[in-house]
Amino acid sequence: MAGNYGHNMDRMPLICTAGKVFEDPLTRQTVKQCLTEYRVDEAIDTLKRNAHITKEEYKEPQHKPPIDNKNLYRTNTEISGILKPGVRTRYQILLDELEESVHDSYWNKEVGKQYDPTPALPRGMIPVLEKFGIKSNLTEKAELVVNPPKTPYEVLTESQKAHEMYVKTHGDYNPSEKLHRNYWCPPYDCCKRFGRRYNYDYRGIWVKCACAWHIEKPYLHTSKSVADYAARTRYPLGKPIEPNKIKDQMPKDKVFGKPTDRPMYGVAEILKGANYHPCMFLRDMHSWVQMVNKLRMLVYGRISKGYLYLRDFEKTLVHYDDDKSGLMTQDKFYGLCEKYHIQFSMKDMQPFLKIIKVVDEEGMVDYKNFLKMIDPNVRTPEIMPIKDLPESSLYYVTGTQEMSTDKEHYDNSKMPTAGLPSFRTDLERPYKTEGIHTADMDTLPNFTTIKTTINPSIYTRYGLTFRDFFMPRKPEVIRKLFEKIGYPLTDRAFNKLWEEGVAHDETGLCCVDTFKKLIELHFPHRTEIRVDEIDETDCRDVYVNI
Repeated sequence: MAGNYGHNMDRMPLICTAGKVFEDPLTRQTVKQCLTEYRVDEAIDTLKRNAHITKEEYKEPQHKPPIDNKNLYRTNTEISGILKPGVRTRYQILLDELEESVHDSYWNKEVGKQYDPTPALPRGMIPVLEKFGIKSNLTEKAELVVNPPKTPYEVLTESQKAHEMYVKTHGDYNPSEKLHRNYWCPPYDCCKRFGRRYNYDYRGIWVKCACAWHIEKPYLHTSKSVADYAARTRYPLGKPIEPNKIKDQMPKDKVFGKPTDRPMYGVAEILKGANYHPCMFLRDMHSWVQMVNKLRMLVYGRISKGYLYLRDFEKTLVHYDDDKSGLMTQDKFYGLCEKYHIQFSMKDMQPFLKIIKVVDEEGMVDYKNFLKMIDPNVRTPEIMPIKDLPESSLYYVTGTQEMSTDKEHYDNSKMPTAGLPSFRTDLERPYKTEGIHTADMDTLPNFTTIKTTINPSIYTRYGLTFRDFFMPRKPEVIRKLFEKIGYPLTDRAFNKLWEEGVAHDETGLCCVDTFKKLIELHFPHRTEIRVDEIDETDCRDVYVNI
């Protein structure tokens, strides 16, 4: 401690340390002297005791108790007066009660109160008002102690006086202050670096960046009251405002604000398909089930706390049932529910109560079914199935199908006819289906399947694909092709079909498939000629010329 003498300075001389007595510096006394105070009579008694001047008190000699009848001496008849005491007067009874009152007040206190409120102190002394010791003379005012003239910044400024001397003598550095060794021989370079740099860090500043703190703002001195005010009024991003910590006093499931109405086309309705229309009955059923669940939870809470007994509620309903039919009017029933604090909207739940047969067609309430509905120990009534989706949109998939994607069923009967794996390079605009790359078409294009490779059709044998039937053709090519297969057409009929085909394709020309459909439409009863009856050489010559 001697090394720290004079190191710490008194920043606030007006505030005294703990245990220091406010007194006059001229009459300096110790704490023992302040708490020791003698009266005059006590001082006289002390002097007499030290001088061995004592005065013995006179004590009366002890006598044997008088015996009324000496003839009955040593016959144990003295106890008769104790067993059969005489009649006492009212004044004697009052004196005995006053003597016993001290004993009763000490041992027979009320529950929750201590027996002796002033232990080890004289009887009747009030510890709060009694004072010991000599009254100190206060030299400082309370105003200077509570509100000193110096500000915190002045105290901090004065504390830094002669700080360099303390650094040199005691090594007393402030927090985050740089250490100065003050080496003179040899001179020390504080910017000198040791070791070898890493190859990837050619600048050599990554260690400095890693050691630097990410917050470079200067720290400010503040008080606890200012910090509490900032924490109470300024909330960080993402933290809700909690005035007076109201969130801790509210239930965890408390939600503020007005509930929004459910939109007509929500996420569930959109995911069900384009042909699906929202079922209003299903939406109402969801709201009714929600009301029933809230009512059952309300009844369960009141039963668990002992506020409600369904057996007593049932007896009350039976008592007010005049004809004992199990039915009751809605007004009387709802009034009895309010008496037992079972509150719900009878108007909103009436359609649902009619569905589960709690309310009949005449509006009478079957209270037995209602008790089964709200009883938390009984299962809820069965509700009829609601078919809100059309049968075409219903499909059931097992877990194995979902895992192996076997739920997808493809109809290959409508796919175009395919041929051998080849790529048509003789056409100006080769057809490429959606999702097929040009690199894939060189080896195995979309219009080739295994079935056509094993058992090729007549089109595949002649090197035809489905795109050959949809390419625009000239009128003389179309007429020559259909005449070869057995469709002799007049000029008027051909021109009429050609104009309709051009208007349908909107390409300026007409394809083979469109012209074939027009012939089947206008000449439905005309029998086609079989392919075996046609000269294959003529048909092949037609496509070669194309």
